[in-house]
This record gives sequence, structure tokens and C-alpha cells, in this order.
Amino acid sequence: MAGKRGRQQRIVELLAHNRIESQEQIQGLLLAEDLACSQTTLSRDLQELGVVKGADGYRTPSGGFGENTLARLARELAPRLRAVEAGGNIAVLRPRESDASSLARAIDTAGLPQVIAGVACDGVVLVVTRTPADARRLASALGGRHLRRRR
Repeated sequence: MAGKRGRQQRIVELLAHNRIESQEQIQGLLLAEDLACSQTTLSRDLQELGVVKGADGYRTPSGGFGENTLARLARELAPRLRAVEAGGNIAVLRPRESDASSLARAIDTAGLPQVIAGVACDGVVLVVTRTPADARRLASALGGRHLRRRR
């Protein structure tokens, strides 16, 4: 679990299972798992994940997705899609043009911790998420079933 994606997933897991009061505490927990990162990188990760600090310490938004990252991804991808559906823990994206591989790459590099992988095949992108709720949330953010097929 190396790299940005793995680090961000681990941050989400740490926040879900620990009361964390400072970025230094997060850095220490990551370092204990050989996931060292600079304070600047950690701050950027927290911002992308939509993590907020409240009276009870750092926490992820109730939806779990990095809301800032998801909103940015939706703005980028939604205009390029003609249909989006969720079934189980998979979101199916149907691009307007034949650029499924670039859509899958955008999903994979976004660093959303709830996304396991985006796979392009035959003009369709399958996005595997950790839970069915994650797939529904992603599909909804990308326009869901409300997108109409282009004729």
C-alpha cells in the first residue's frame, strides 16, 4: 500500500479508529507503518480527503469520500459521461466518446480512498469501490441515472 492512494486510505482508516488531535499524531502513526510523509504532503492529503478538525479531533466527512476530491473529479468527468449507474460495489461509467481509458486513469489517480480501481473495457469504465454505498455516492456525484443517452 505505497504511494498517495495507499497513504490516504490509511489516513481514513486511522481517523475512523482513533481519536486524533494533531497532524503530528497522524504523522507518527503513519511513520510507525513505514508511511512517512512531510507535513505539507499530509496537509494536502487531509484537504483532498475533506478531513475537518473539530472539538473531538480530526474526522472525515460523514460520507467518507474526500469531498473536495470527489467534487473536483465530478466537475472534470460528468460532462464527458452519457450514463452512470451503480450496482453493488461497482459504478459503471459510459463515456460520450471513446475515452474510457482516460476516464479510468482519472478515477485511479484521483486518490479517492473508497475506490479500489477504475478499469476500462470496451468503451465502459467499471469503478470498483469498497462498499455499495460508496458506489452509489460516486455514481450520484457523477450525475447518476439522471444523465440521458446521447443519440
